[in-house]
Amino acid sequence: MKVVGRWMYLYRAVDQYGQVIDVLISPKRDVAATRRFFIRALGHARCPTEVATDQAPTYPRVIEKLIPAACHVAEQSASLSLISHRPCPRGSGYLSQAIPSLLRSNSGR
Repeated sequence: MKVVGRWMYLYRAVDQYGQVIDVLISPKRDVAATRRFFIRALGHARCPTEVATDQAPTYPRVIEKLIPAACHVAEQSASLSLISHRPCPRGSGYLSQAIPSLLRSNSGR
């Protein structure tokens, strides 16, 4: 998704009931960003037994280190999963409107 003209990746953790646990927006989709996301998400929730993600190659290494007991399921489209990563659809409401304003207000810091 584009935020203030720059491409960003939206990581989103969702529990089995569809409740959002945590959200992370990152300019890169690498191992460091994936690790940062999982550490933050695991700080807000219990340790999951199953983790469904898309097929990004960074997930297996991070999941094996941080959540070795969890079963990792790589799906084409991980929509309602315990911990998932999905692109934000264009014009999706709150996030597409709130994120650019948050970034603009914090850019002077």
